[in-house]
Amino acid sequence: GCSEPMGMKSRLVSNRQITASSTFRTWGMEALAWHPHLARLDKQGKTNAWTAATNNRSEWLQVDLESPKKISGIITQGAKDFGSVQFVSAFKVAHSDDGQSWTTVKDETTRTDKVMHVFFFQRFSSFFSSLVTV
Repeated sequence: GCSEPMGMKSRLVSNRQITASSTFRTWGMEALAWHPHLARLDKQGKTNAWTAATNNRSEWLQVDLESPKKISGIITQGAKDFGSVQFVSAFKVAHSDDGQSWTTVKDETTRTDKVMHVFFFQRFSSFFSSLVTV
């Protein structure tokens, strides 16, 4: 169908395909690092999502889709950090065919505390997809 999962939850998208601008480390410890490959749905454990090292507009998460894929939306989900639930409140979604030149397809301010399904007005085909924190 037109809304089949790409594989972030099922791991069809491998860890090496997911990169980010930075990684937050709770108490500066590598054992408590919130690496990009943790940016998957329904993760469990002490570190269960990707978190950037800083809270600013220059942070990003990127998925290399390896071949052109039709993309119709994304799902964002919160993380639990020692009992405190955190959610994405604003983001941009951009895509690229070369990983250099990007086109923004969604600029969202959600201010929500739940799982967020974001569908794009128009589907697009791309090699790379990027989520930029704002």
